[in-house]
Amino acid sequence: SKRTSRTASAAAGALHEALRVAASVGMVRLLAANCGREINAQWPQPAAVTWASCASCGWNAQLSGASCKVELLDAMLACGASVNAATREGDTALHVITKRLQAAAGDLRRVQGLQIIWHQLVSRGADTGIANCNGLTPLDTAPRSLCMGLSSRHGGSYGARRHCVPKNVDTTSCRTRSCSVTSRGSQRSTHCF
Repeated sequence: SKRTSRTASAAAGALHEALRVAASVGMVRLLAANCGREINAQWPQPAAVTWASCASCGWNAQLSGASCKVELLDAMLACGASVNAATREGDTALHVITKRLQAAAGDLRRVQGLQIIWHQLVSRGADTGIANCNGLTPLDTAPRSLCMGLSSRHGGSYGARRHCVPKNVDTTSCRTRSCSVTSRGSQRSTHCF
């Protein structure tokens, strides 16, 4: 069991690196299949969060015209990754995308690519209503100019239009707390301690 745990940890570390370099689908699938529960571990971060941190949709000159590599996300999800897994700060992949949207303000190609990534995550079950340790959902921290577009796609079914708040919300105050996301039926909640 110790050996299995070490193997899973090593596979998880290799998976994160494979995601950072946009490795092949076969490589990601192999590593994800050997991660076990580590694929959703908070340290260093869940695999879906790493994917959201690294995915680019056509704006990266090195990948010239590359897709979002959504097939990497699909491979991880097929091996047990959760699209709603959260970091220690309670941030999910959607929280990461909203932070990247803030940083990309003014760069239309990047913003459009990140919106595609957002919708790819949501279409695979990412929940826009999960709050982080600061009590903020991904739409709470989305740039106000994009918030309505993110929440209204698919006929407004994200049910989060009310979450569009000003940009000056502090989202960095709980670096030392640990959070977990729990589900009961259709309800999800974040608990920090």
